[in-house]
Amino acid sequence: MEFQNNTPFPSALFRGCIDGHRLYGSVVARLTYDLHGDRLVLAAEQSWQVSPGPWQGPCGPMEGDELFYRGGVDLFVFGSARPPGGKPAPAVDVTAHAGPNFSTSIRVFGDRCWEKRNGRLIMSPPEPFEAVPLTVANAYGGADEWDEMAIPFPGNPAGKGYVIAAENAPGKLLPNIEDPNHLIERWEDQPDPVGVCPCPVNCGQRIAGRFIFNDRTGALQELKPTFFNHAFPKMIAPFLESGVGIRVTGVRPEGPLQFTLQPPPFAVCVRIGRQTDKRCPPVDQIALDVERQQVILTYRYPFRYVMTPLELRSCELLPAE
Repeated sequence: MEFQNNTPFPSALFRGCIDGHRLYGSVVARLTYDLHGDRLVLAAEQSWQVSPGPWQGPCGPMEGDELFYRGGVDLFVFGSARPPGGKPAPAVDVTAHAGPNFSTSIRVFGDRCWEKRNGRLIMSPPEPFEAVPLTVANAYGGADEWDEMAIPFPGNPAGKGYVIAAENAPGKLLPNIEDPNHLIERWEDQPDPVGVCPCPVNCGQRIAGRFIFNDRTGALQELKPTFFNHAFPKMIAPFLESGVGIRVTGVRPEGPLQFTLQPPPFAVCVRIGRQTDKRCPPVDQIALDVERQQVILTYRYPFRYVMTPLELRSCELLPAE
């Protein structure tokens, strides 16, 4: 199938086989917008590309886009947690709202560590902060030592707070980023890491509950489409329509970052023989670059078709009429 991009936006058509006669295609386009107040304006430079494999994005490493479809909309926030008004605070909640029915949050603390007092391990008070980067390095995880060997936390080796022995706890930093509904209380606690950046590939949450196996044979019975999402589980929103509001708090001293989700300024036209299908694709990833004041919207249109030899097949990205 031929693919022609008649727009200035980064895009690609990914193809694959379902069986001997059926094939699939997935058109992806990624648009960069400047955020002017609460308005989205197309950026002069479309710096976020579409890539089949992992690539280095403007905000860090990104996974590839070569897949059929996702089980929801990935929400990413690239930036730092910042107290309102710019006044240092010991903790800030970063919240994300998408439409009327989706809301999620993380709690971000200043630096803390385990201290031993009167024979008990307690947390030091969080230090007031002006900014804490919202990265996996500040989520739960990291490594601890056992028998002179470094033992990494399998769900997030890059994080902090992992303790496997009480004698190792004093002076150990706790994670800055936690789930407000499952806060660490004891040194033995090992919560799932949470975050608003892309979820690491080696994080157990990327596969937990997304495979269903046959109880009798052990064979794979179902692979849920959320397996192909790249956000932390609590940052995967249900599919969103144009016109819904997106709102993020706790990342700017001056107040929330918000905008209205716009329809794409293009359409996908697929021709299979005498049949033509033209439509505007839905969004499947939303990324907010807080420091650059930009919003990156990724649109995806998946489709299936039957292979007929010598039949005309084409796919175009066309400017919206």
